[in-house]
Amino acid sequence: MSKLTAVHKVLIIVVLVAVAGLVVNAIYRNKTGSGVGAVSLNDREKIIADLQTFEITNTQLDELGKERLFDSFKLQKDALNKANQEFTKQGGTSYAGLYWPFLNMGSLNRDAGNLKKAEEAYLFANTISPEAFVPLGDLGDLYFRYLKDYKKGAAYYEQAIAIKDNPYLETYYSELYELYHFWIKDDARLESLLIDGSTKHPDETNILALLGRLYKETGRKDKAIETFQELLFKKPDSQVAKDALAELKQ
Repeated sequence: MSKLTAVHKVLIIVVLVAVAGLVVNAIYRNKTGSGVGAVSLNDREKIIADLQTFEITNTQLDELGKERLFDSFKLQKDALNKANQEFTKQGGTSYAGLYWPFLNMGSLNRDAGNLKKAEEAYLFANTISPEAFVPLGDLGDLYFRYLKDYKKGAAYYEQAIAIKDNPYLETYYSELYELYHFWIKDDARLESLLIDGSTKHPDETNILALLGRLYKETGRKDKAIETFQELLFKKPDSQVAKDALAELKQ
């Protein structure tokens, strides 16, 4: 009987630990969202307060460029504050009016060199509309080109290519190519993404061209020839395919 009781005690402890883990995970997801590094909608006022000031730290900008950024900041700050006032007036239920003001403030701060503020603004726009490709692509660009967090940049670009009716697929797949091939150095993951992408988006022949390029650059000549021949079949005027095949068949 005592052994059974001990077993029961162990089971109870295991269950309590599991439940505690689920609770912590739920709290964390509420705070961060389902995306990579997302922010909570509850952070709205804090982020808006952070965005009220503007500093230019980008040393590559000339005086005219700085002046234009400051002028744009004034306009976008007013747009953000008006959208926030309207949000409050309507009872704080619809975030749609805040979407573009946050995106625009993100881009302004990115160009000015205020990368933390840019990140906050983009993340909030992503939290408002997690199924929109623009903030996902902007975050991919920010982490890749500016913050040099390559894995996080790739993660956001992967989310972006999963969005339907995305007109920027060519750009996003090209960025993923550079990230995985040159920086993260995971050609297996890249190959998987390109194969999947060329299947899901047969009209996006640039994805097939990237796949052929990957095979060519990694020494898989037969696969490269096969892929570029497929590209030429789909797009007979493809100079990329013609040039690659001429080189590969030498």
